Amino acid sequence: MFMMVGLVLFAILTRPASIVEFDGWAKARDVASIENHADAGLKGKFAFLKNTGAFGVGQKGWHVEELVDPVGDRRFLVFTSALTTQEYGDQVFEWRDGALTSLVHERETRGVRLTAADLTIRFNVPQKSTDIGAKITLVAQGAQDGSFFVRLGDNYKVSEVVDLKGNSVKFSQAGGVLSLPVANNGQFEYEIHYSGVVNRPQFAGAIVTDEVMLTNDYWWPHIGRLPLALSTTTHVAKDWIVIAQGDKISEKITGDDKVVRYVNKVPVSYMSLSAGKFREKDRVVNGIRYFVASRELTDEQMADQLEYVPNVIEFFSKLYPHPYKEYGAVDTKLYGGGALEAYSYATYGTGWLPAEDAHEPSHTWWGGVVPNTYLDSFWNESFAVFSEGLYAREGSIGDVEAKRRAFVKTSNASSEYNRGTPFSSGAESGGIASSMGYGKGGDILEQLEFEMGTAKMTEVLKSFLKNHQVGEAGGWPEFEKACGPEWKWFFDQWIRQTGWPKLSINEPTDSPGAVHITMKQEAPYYRFKLEYAVNQGSEWSYGSVDVIPDASGVCELAIPIQGNWDVISLDPFDRLLLPRRPNEPIRWGEGSRRMATYDPKNLIEGRNRLEEKPGYLSNVLFVGTPAEMPELAQYWAEAGFTFEGNTANYQGKSVDLAHGAAVAIVEFEPGKFVGLRAGKTKYNPNTGIASAALVDDYGRFLTGVTQPRTNGPLVRRPFK
Repeated sequence: MFMMVGLVLFAILTRPASIVEFDGWAKARDVASIENHADAGLKGKFAFLKNTGAFGVGQKGWHVEELVDPVGDRRFLVFTSALTTQEYGDQVFEWRDGALTSLVHERETRGVRLTAADLTIRFNVPQKSTDIGAKITLVAQGAQDGSFFVRLGDNYKVSEVVDLKGNSVKFSQAGGVLSLPVANNGQFEYEIHYSGVVNRPQFAGAIVTDEVMLTNDYWWPHIGRLPLALSTTTHVAKDWIVIAQGDKISEKITGDDKVVRYVNKVPVSYMSLSAGKFREKDRVVNGIRYFVASRELTDEQMADQLEYVPNVIEFFSKLYPHPYKEYGAVDTKLYGGGALEAYSYATYGTGWLPAEDAHEPSHTWWGGVVPNTYLDSFWNESFAVFSEGLYAREGSIGDVEAKRRAFVKTSNASSEYNRGTPFSSGAESGGIASSMGYGKGGDILEQLEFEMGTAKMTEVLKSFLKNHQVGEAGGWPEFEKACGPEWKWFFDQWIRQTGWPKLSINEPTDSPGAVHITMKQEAPYYRFKLEYAVNQGSEWSYGSVDVIPDASGVCELAIPIQGNWDVISLDPFDRLLLPRRPNEPIRWGEGSRRMATYDPKNLIEGRNRLEEKPGYLSNVLFVGTPAEMPELAQYWAEAGFTFEGNTANYQGKSVDLAHGAAVAIVEFEPGKFVGLRAGKTKYNPNTGIASAALVDDYGRFLTGVTQPRTNGPLVRRPFK
C-alpha cells in the first residue's frame, strides 16, 4: 500500500508541467514545485525567487515566459522581473518535455561578443516611454548553437531587428532576453528597434514631466554584462540638457528639437543617461570641464560641488590619465538614496551633494578603465571604498601626516563575512555581495596598503590600470597578478577565505627593553602586520610588528619599550579586520554626535539641543570660543588650541572662524568628556577619527590629532 502511494506521488511530481504552471510557481515563489520539475543538478538554482538581490532585484515579483530560439528547436523558460543594474538579471533555463534541464547563466555568451552600440534615443514624456534604435556590432567566435542571447530590461519590447542591408532578422523575446541568429563567423552588425515604459523612480529608470533618467535601468543591449563602447544620439526638447557617458561630440537645435551626441570610447559594463530642465554650472580646471546639473541644488551649492571635485579627479589621474574631457555630477530626486557611477559623471540622489566624494569619481578607474561585470564579485566597490580613505589621507587638502592617522577606515567584521568571500561573491549572492564589496574588500585593501606601504601600493595600482586589456572585464585575479606572487598568502587568507582573525592576548610581561605579549588565534590562523601605540607619561610612540602564528596559532609579540609605560594599544586605530570594538569617545566625530549641544548662536545643526547653558560639562558639545565661554578656555588650551580674535590656531595652521572651525573632545576627568567647537562652516566637519582638528569653510580637514584607542580587548595597562 505504501509503495503504491509513493509511486503515485512520484508520477504526480514528475509529470510534464506547463508554462502556466511554472509562471504560477514563480509568482508564488514556490521553489519546491519548480525543483520537482527540474533536473536534479538544478537544485538550489532557484534561490533567487526567495531572496532579493544586492540592490533589490526580485522585490517586485517574478513571472515566467517562453523563449523559442529562432534557429533550431531549443526552447527556454525565462524567469523575469523588474531589474536594476549591477544585479543579477533574468534567469534562463532550457526546458524539454515539461521539465527544466539546464541553466544558461548570464555570463554565457554562447560564442558571441557585443563590442559596440550606437543608440538613437527619443522620449514620449507624457507616456513615460522611450523609443530606441540600437546599431550593435557583434563578433562571433566559435558560436555553435546558431543563435545567441542579447539582454535588456524586462520593460523593453523589441519590435524589429534588421541587418546592414535592411533585411528583417528573425528573433524571439521573453522578458528582457532576446534570441537572435548568428549571421556569420566573425564580425557582423544588427539594428534593433525597441521601446518601453520607464517608470521606476528610486529603483531603476524614470520619466517625469521635466526630466528623464535612464540610469540604473537596462536600456542598452548587452551580452554577459561584458564591456562595450557606447555612443548615444538623444532627441529632447530644445530647453533640456542631456548628460550621457563619454565626451559630448555635438549639440544641434532644429526648431523645438535638440539633438545631442555623446561618444564613449572606453568600453564599460554599465551605462547611464539623464536629460531634463536642469540648471547647470561648470568650470574648467587643467583642461577638464567639471559640471553639476540639478533641479534642486542652489547656485551656491553647485559652485561648492565644483570646488570639491577637481582635486579628486586630479588625484586619481596620477594613477592613470583621466580618459574623458569632462567629469560631472547629476543631482536628481529620481535616483534612490545613494549614487551611481557613470565614469564621466555620477548620478546622486538629492540630499547627498555638495560633498567631497571620492567613491563615485574613483569608479572612473575602478569600473571604467578596468570594468567589472558584477557577476563574479563586487571588487571595484572594494576599490572605491578603499579610495575614499586613500584620497582623504593622501589627496585632499591638509597636513598629510595628520591625515594618515585621522582617516584610517575603522574595520568591523560582520557575521556576513562567514558566508562568502570578496573573491567570489557576485550579484547572485545578494546581500553577501554587498557585504564583501562595500565592507570586507575595502577593509582588506587598507590592510594591504599598511602591509606593503603606500608607495608600493600606489605602484601596484598604477600597474593594474596600465596593463589592463582594454575591452575586457577585470577583477581580483588581475590585481593579485599586479601585486606579484610574493603576496599570494595575503590573497589566500583575506580574499579567498571566509571570516576574520579570532584572537586574544594575555597580560604583558616586562623584560629589559621590551614588553612581551602572547597572541593566540583560533583556526584558521592569520598572518598580518599589526600596529601598536605605547603611552609613556603624556607621550605616545608608534610602531608595528609582524604577526606570524606558529602551528598552534600562537605568536609572541615583543614591543620595544624603554622605561615605565602606562598603556599599550594594539591596533590603536582599528585598522585590522576584527569584530566591533567598544566606542572610543575621544574621537570627535562619533563622540560629538552622541552629545547634547549648547549652541547659543545657532551656528550648527545639532541634535538634542540645550536651550540654556548647563551647569555640567560631561557629554555636552559647547559651541563658542574661549572668549565667549571663558570657563572652557582651559580645555581649549589642554587640547592645544590658541585664539587671536576670530582666528583659531592649531598645529601650525590657522582658520578664520567666520569660514572655518576648530573642534575637539577633551577628557576632563577619567571617563568624562566635553565637546568643543568654535566657528562656522558651510558643511559638517570631516575629521575622520581625529580627537581635535581645524577644518576649512567646506568642512575639509586641515590638521589635527588622532588619539589611539584606549579601551577594548587589545588595550593593556601594567599589571598591579
